Amino acid sequence: MKTVIISLGGSVVNSGKLNSKLIKAFGDLLINLNKKHKIRFGVVVGGGKLFRNLLPELREYTKNKTSLDWVGIYCTRVNAQCVASYFIEKTNKTYETIGQDYKESAKLLDKYQFVFQGGDVPGHTSDMDTIELAIAKNKAKVINISNVDGVYDKDPNKYKSAKKIPEMTHKELSALILKTSKIYKAGQNLVFDQKATKLAQKYNIELHFISANNLKDVEKIIQGKAHKGTIVKD
Repeated sequence: MKTVIISLGGSVVNSGKLNSKLIKAFGDLLINLNKKHKIRFGVVVGGGKLFRNLLPELREYTKNKTSLDWVGIYCTRVNAQCVASYFIEKTNKTYETIGQDYKESAKLLDKYQFVFQGGDVPGHTSDMDTIELAIAKNKAKVINISNVDGVYDKDPNKYKSAKKIPEMTHKELSALILKTSKIYKAGQNLVFDQKATKLAQKYNIELHFISANNLKDVEKIIQGKAHKGTIVKD
């Protein structure tokens, strides 16, 4: 049975309020695809706005990067458990809680069809955990689901002239991200983590970037069909 790893944006799950409608749609989709295509899913959930909304006040009294990262990690885990709860309710193929790191999640995917996790250690975002899990599961495909429908040449939320890039190489993605920010910062909001991008390039992990508004693209990716987002491969 094949495994697909999904990086689910924290702001998709919780934009200030838990998006139960999206979680239900996401859950029903993956449960159906599991039955239809015999695919196991490892899902890594980000911290998103749940974390970023805390940062301004946190930074008023601490500049400790490790402390800030740990707050972010626990936010990812809250979001991950919220999503996992729907699957736990719907199918006994789901692990009863969340994996604490990619190594545990990789082992759990040998037993369960659906495994969830958040971040694990300070120094990077949950994107890094996504790539590490993909590598551990035989370089599985990674699907990144966010509020943006692909990778753009510049921030589409800031520039109306931003153009979506349908396909690119890992080297091109890395150059684009490093052009935006070379140094990791807690709460950063990039298309993908700097370290995760480099690791994906090293192991040639196929990446797909799609919007939460186009969840049907998940099945297209599994089937190897074209989709509305961005594919990154060499």
